[in-house]
Amino acid sequence: AGAAILKTAVAAAALAAAVSTMVISSANGRRELELLAKQAKTSAQDFQALSFATSRYGVNAEQIGDISKDISDKIGEFATAGTGAFQDYADVMKLTKEEARLLSHEFLGMSSQEVLGKMVSSMEGANVSADQMLTLFEALGNDSSKLIPLFKGNSKELLELKKRFNDVND
Repeated sequence: AGAAILKTAVAAAALAAAVSTMVISSANGRRELELLAKQAKTSAQDFQALSFATSRYGVNAEQIGDISKDISDKIGEFATAGTGAFQDYADVMKLTKEEARLLSHEFLGMSSQEVLGKMVSSMEGANVSADQMLTLFEALGNDSSKLIPLFKGNSKELLELKKRFNDVND
């Protein structure tokens, strides 16, 4: 009987440790998700859908968070100092310094996916070559050029993938 009680106590302790580890891991995962969503200027739920969509192009959640932060930083640099990688976009789009500065301030209030979508749409409308798009996106955020197809056609594929993700989760 003593051995059975000891085995039960050991099993209960192991179960308690496993549950505790699971709860801590879940909390840490939630905090990380919220941090990444904040970098992308979106909600945690929307960020999950975004990372599902970007994963189709080899960009994971952490990478899209980094890309989002890079883009925000570079647009912020231009909005503040009028310098940096966003100047390349302004040059390709033939924007005046004032037009570029106004656009950078508009972009600062948008999520990274909105900024990328707007940039791709405007470059498509201006018939910017694929090579120029690739160069501009890489200057704004490492690996962001992988996402160009996701944002083509007014972000059609992004919207479809996010809808599919949300439908499954609902």
